[in-house]
Amino acid sequence: MNKFYCILLLFAVLSFACSRDNKENKALTEAKEKLVPLHKKMGKIQPGDWLETHPEKNLTLVEYIHKNPVRPDPVRNKIYVQPIGNFTAKEIVLIQLTAQYLEAFYGLKTVIRERWNPQIIPKKNRRIVKQLPVFNKDSSAILSYYDDTTSEQLHTHYILHDLLKPNLPKDATVMIALCDNDLYPEETWNYVFGQASLKDRVGVWSFFRFGDSSNPNQFNEVLLRTLKVASHETGHMFSIKHCSRYHCVMNGSNHLGETDLKPTWLCPDCLEKFCWNFDIAPLDWLKRMKAFWVKNNFQPLVNGHDRFIKALE
Repeated sequence: MNKFYCILLLFAVLSFACSRDNKENKALTEAKEKLVPLHKKMGKIQPGDWLETHPEKNLTLVEYIHKNPVRPDPVRNKIYVQPIGNFTAKEIVLIQLTAQYLEAFYGLKTVIRERWNPQIIPKKNRRIVKQLPVFNKDSSAILSYYDDTTSEQLHTHYILHDLLKPNLPKDATVMIALCDNDLYPEETWNYVFGQASLKDRVGVWSFFRFGDSSNPNQFNEVLLRTLKVASHETGHMFSIKHCSRYHCVMNGSNHLGETDLKPTWLCPDCLEKFCWNFDIAPLDWLKRMKAFWVKNNFQPLVNGHDRFIKALE
């Protein structure tokens, strides 16, 4: 085959690929438009909210694609959860349910690694802080911490870059650590629920501030907070940034009130990027997530997904 025909063949292949991509992207956009009326837009920013101090712009699908986001491939096709801490029996259940949820959410086999002792983190990457009261979402009751207690926080940057990144398994698309200690990203911050890299495929989160999982009356609330933050930080590892247009699991959170207000699902903007990344139709993803909530008896979330599914069927 001469050079001229090789060029023609290459042009034909590229043209076919572009045509296919454009068709798939158009289908995602059409699904997005059907879902928009069912999603609540962000309201007025309140004092202390994430967007008050972190003004952020949503990326379009095209902008997201051009950023060359992290994606699964035939070699890197698993999510790893790395526990760091000394966990109670109920917290181990939380870890197991979180792994099941991430597997359903992202459609990738999710593996829980052998626990690391928190002493693996050097003293210079810890700090002792005085805890203020943490209230439930309507401020009617203190959940756990009082102003005369202290706790040890772990430095997220050390966990991400010194522990996780050098220990990424070869078949890991991403790896996320789960801690029972509180977390801080830098000295000027009080705490974070979690943190993740948009490019380095590592993340970390903690359920330290989510309530008492050993209390049967709080377990489901702790679980929902855990699942929201775990899926949120994992979304960052697949290069999905914070959402600032709709109530979405990818909203930033400065406090538990914001975490409780945001839903478990992706908004139309973020779902469009997600479905492109994982090569899945929005309807198929919504049905997969509904099946998880049916299995775990969260009827309000089943009903929420039913609304979206009905709009796309």
